[in-house]
Amino acid sequence: MPSKPGGGISYAFNPYYGYTEFGENNEIICTGFINRKMPLIRYSLDDAAIPYYDLYKIEGHRTKDVLIGKNGESFSAAAINFHTDAMSNVIAYQFVQEKIGVAEMDVVLAESSEEVRADIEHAVNAKIGSGLQVLVKTVDSIPLTSRGKQKIIVQRLDLDSLKEVDS
Repeated sequence: MPSKPGGGISYAFNPYYGYTEFGENNEIICTGFINRKMPLIRYSLDDAAIPYYDLYKIEGHRTKDVLIGKNGESFSAAAINFHTDAMSNVIAYQFVQEKIGVAEMDVVLAESSEEVRADIEHAVNAKIGSGLQVLVKTVDSIPLTSRGKQKIIVQRLDLDSLKEVDS
């Protein structure tokens, strides 16, 4: 991936690796040539390719997979993925954010109790720190996306408007 003038990275799609086409809003749609047993045919990546001269700038769909702290800091899914004894009873979890600095963590538990919920809430808040308050709520299930995947973060804040405020 060559660097573009002024910094940053631009990308050129390799036609030997697969066929790339673009859908609505420059969405990347790929057909792979590498795996013949289980090929990806017209697989939508949920990423966008913005033309930049004869290259592309990739805008990933994961830009909304962050939680926003009370001071504007970002917490990625990697930063909140943790392993602790408090999580041993958790079958599934998902963070939902509707307010800056606060997120709800919906958890599906093998055995539910107020003590288990409180232990999880304490462990999560201890790991994340004071920039983000996490409120743990037990639920029966975590909804799946239309593709059958479970999202770790559901961001309901308008992140684009937050970027405009920072500028």
